Amino acid sequence: MGSFHDVDGSVTGYVGGHVFYVGNHLAKNPGCVERPDWNAMICNDNYAMLFMQVEKPGTNSMILTRDEYPDHPVTLEGLNQGEARKQKHNPVVTVGKSYTVHWDGRAPEEIRIYPAHFNKDNWVRLGFCYPPGTTFYVTYIIKNRVTGVQSNWQRIPAAADLAEVDIGDGFNFYWDDSTGLLFVKVLAHYDHTGEKEYSYCSNMGCESIFIKATMTSDDVSDCMSSAYPKYGLSPSLGLPMMLSQPQGSGAKEPILLEENGAFLDVAIVSRGYTDFDHPGPSAAITVNGVSYTSNGNWGFNVVIVDAHNGSVTAHNIFMTNRDPAQDAAFANFLRNDVPKNSIVLVSVFGSHKRFAQDSLLALMEVGAEEPGIQIPGKASYALVGFKGGYRPNWISQVAPPKGNGPAVIQTRIPLLY
Repeated sequence: MGSFHDVDGSVTGYVGGHVFYVGNHLAKNPGCVERPDWNAMICNDNYAMLFMQVEKPGTNSMILTRDEYPDHPVTLEGLNQGEARKQKHNPVVTVGKSYTVHWDGRAPEEIRIYPAHFNKDNWVRLGFCYPPGTTFYVTYIIKNRVTGVQSNWQRIPAAADLAEVDIGDGFNFYWDDSTGLLFVKVLAHYDHTGEKEYSYCSNMGCESIFIKATMTSDDVSDCMSSAYPKYGLSPSLGLPMMLSQPQGSGAKEPILLEENGAFLDVAIVSRGYTDFDHPGPSAAITVNGVSYTSNGNWGFNVVIVDAHNGSVTAHNIFMTNRDPAQDAAFANFLRNDVPKNSIVLVSVFGSHKRFAQDSLLALMEVGAEEPGIQIPGKASYALVGFKGGYRPNWISQVAPPKGNGPAVIQTRIPLLY
């Protein structure tokens, strides 16, 4: 299950975006942008890889489940096809997350886990499924990639509870006999600079955890029903999705959407409190001659337009200046309620402070940019953005210095086929 890292955003429209198969819930987060035409999604988070070698047996498929998405396990067949004494699995994972590991047969007696491309202090927590009554011998080893020499060997003791593993430095394990899960924290203690910039290990060598299990049962080791909902978690956001830089910035040309010959006339006037008395038009968002105001409410005035037919699909006001819940509501609205291929029109009236935080990150996912999005209190701000996995060249924002507004955008936007 491969991935692609779009470093400059020239392919996906998102700088640093990672492209995954749309069903890969090991990498997914609520901020991912799905591309059904690619059967893929574009995500941004801290990703790394696990090298896992299993044996005795080495023929079973591994079922890897992220605790945030327990209803979407990912089955890994392994690199060695057919009958093999050893099997290798190399999944890309989101660091700082927890997973459980299950099997379609008897659990392997031996598992070696290498954190690959982990930066120092990056970690994942893994819970391996074993039958009741299993005993374990767990060790930490550093292996030289060139010579194969193993060093820094030390035995890892059992912890009193899972919390001790979570706050620890990777040198303990916890056996939850009630669920059949052996928990280890795979943590990188050194940077993966290596002697070569492409090295997936550190200068110290390849860190690993070796699990040797003694089982009294040959039962299938699938603990999904006991692991969840006990260890289930709610999905959390990844890193902000940063659109490609606009033309003239030195970056590659942004991806353009096909146009159908029809246009949308848009005017946005934002008046922060310090610009209330300045000359100019009244604060409003106007779409094809129809005005949408905040009705005197301070905060974000937001209008959503279908980019295909030009119809207004939503008009909301988020009063982030006085209610902290409005910040989360605005961010959730942009990420989950606004449909793909939507034009996002935003203006500030009065002030967006005191509570706008996550909503500012969500605005960056539809086209807002720093430093302009760092809006001072009582300042003016206007944005023409887009949600859809591309960066059209008509995206724009106006963020004048505090007291130098109003912020005004007048533009004609080509609609899509």
